[in-house]
Amino acid sequence: MVIGTAISNALMMARCWASRQTDAIARLCGKWNRARAALRGQLLGFANSSTHSRPRRMQRRGRPEDQRFRLWHRLYLRCTADEIDTHANRLFPDSIRYQNTSVNWSKFGPPWDVIFDNPECGIVQFLVTQLPSELPKEGTQPDFKLQSFRPHHVPEEENYAHSELWTYRGDERIPRGTSHKLVKKEFRTLMSDRGFIILRPQVDRATRSDFESTR
Repeated sequence: MVIGTAISNALMMARCWASRQTDAIARLCGKWNRARAALRGQLLGFANSSTHSRPRRMQRRGRPEDQRFRLWHRLYLRCTADEIDTHANRLFPDSIRYQNTSVNWSKFGPPWDVIFDNPECGIVQFLVTQLPSELPKEGTQPDFKLQSFRPHHVPEEENYAHSELWTYRGDERIPRGTSHKLVKKEFRTLMSDRGFIILRPQVDRATRSDFESTR
């Protein structure tokens, strides 16, 4: 009994240590990309198709899917001003899609590719290792099969880095709309906690929609 408790405590301490290290790495990567985005914005601005050709790196050009994600790879989420809690410097949890969330993968381009054609939007960064797993942490029956989130490369013809966050139960992908309500709530809360804002948005969702309708 004593040995079992000691092992359990040691594992808990190891997980806490690993979590702190991951948070530190995420902040370091976030600060670096925030500086890159700020410099890019000052020197060149952020492009749209009415003034610039889409970069060659963004074009698919027949390239296949690539599912070789690494834990330290970054995922970039586009956001608008009304989705940001400026007091807490984080995304509002309810603004985060809980299924098939669209992101860009750092392997195939810089953060600002995710706002191409949307230069007034902001960018939030996550590490792959920060994606929630084994949810929910509480409030379900013992036989409930926990759900996890993993990135999946879903390239588009004009955005090869495009990926989505898919929901899984074990190795089985969960169909859209069938996630447990506690999973949705915890996923949104964790993503809000873990996201790092590397570029603040200058436009809210309504203004962006009005702008796009007039283009």
